[in-house]
Amino acid sequence: MVAVNADWNAAKFPATLQRAIAEAPAIGTALIWLHDPEPALAWLLPVLPGARVVLVLGSVSEAPTLPTSAARIATVRLGSIATAHGRRWLSDDEISDGAIAALRDGRSRIVGELGPVG
Repeated sequence: MVAVNADWNAAKFPATLQRAIAEAPAIGTALIWLHDPEPALAWLLPVLPGARVVLVLGSVSEAPTLPTSAARIATVRLGSIATAHGRRWLSDDEISDGAIAALRDGRSRIVGELGPVG
């Protein structure tokens, strides 16, 4: 495993990540959770050529425009859960379970139910 300081706002971050990937063994999977993933996908996907990519999106996030070569990308949309007292946000375990399941099988999914919480 190779750790990279994920300061996405640093101008040199794309080059830092590309250098780390070049020095690492082949990457088989990548879990990407960014609040605004579209700007990063243009340079990030080419450095992950054979990887299964899972893109985690919040319930109100707009799905980014993905390149036509992005067939290997699974999306995980995060929703909320109905309870006797209204709706609640997903727990860390529920989010993790959904993202890990997508990493394993490569299928897109919704975790919880999409819609407003309140």
